[in-house]
Amino acid sequence: MTEYSVKQLSDLAKVSVRTLHYYDEIGLLKPSCRMDNNYRLYNNNDALKLQQILIYKEFGLTLNEIDKIVNAKGFDIKSALITHQKRLHASIEKTEHLLSVINKTIEDIEGKEKMKEQLYQWHSDERQKEYEEYLIEKYGETMRENIAHSKKAFSKLTDAEKAKVMKDFEIIETALVDAYNQGVEVGSNTMKPLLDKHREWIGFMWNKECPKPAYAGLADIYESHPDFIIRYETLSIGFGKWLPEAMREYAK
Repeated sequence: MTEYSVKQLSDLAKVSVRTLHYYDEIGLLKPSCRMDNNYRLYNNNDALKLQQILIYKEFGLTLNEIDKIVNAKGFDIKSALITHQKRLHASIEKTEHLLSVINKTIEDIEGKEKMKEQLYQWHSDERQKEYEEYLIEKYGETMRENIAHSKKAFSKLTDAEKAKVMKDFEIIETALVDAYNQGVEVGSNTMKPLLDKHREWIGFMWNKECPKPAYAGLADIYESHPDFIIRYETLSIGFGKWLPEAMREYAK
């Protein structure tokens, strides 16, 4: 088994010797072997554990939080790596979507693209299916029934009626964006009539009433799903955080 001195491991991981000494002192990363003269020797498992520590630091965790993870009983490095892999793939996809939005917005500014129209078009069939599966996975089979119920009701509308529904949504959403840009507080009285209309529109799309607890749950989806995050940040930077907060405050 390969063994590394403090200096060798610090060079390999691009961290300082002092950092490794500190990790040893706080119990975050102790060397597997310590000689009589207190000379530290690290093995391959130690090197992999250090990699995990540095990855979690990149994700913004504190050393105390990292210690609870990597030194927890049953911590598995391979499982952790697979989790990191999935997280980074999701981050890459989100970044690619955001780059696409930025590029199209620049084209809009230059008069090459009509961004406003794109914001109110339905997802592609493939994207819509992915979104539906996300909801079903998150909320269970009852959500599958709700989606089918909503799609059936919407399919009965004429093209003109569908266009009016989306136009109504554009008006409602534009009013919300204007409120955000004007600095309206999420819990102010100004928000109630705006969110009343927003919740009523959602109820129409669901083909049944949208109770306030469900409305608050929808806010969680808006805040967590990459598609909604990107879309709302396209409308106005920070709007993607403000709208879910306003919805949850309204639902109280």
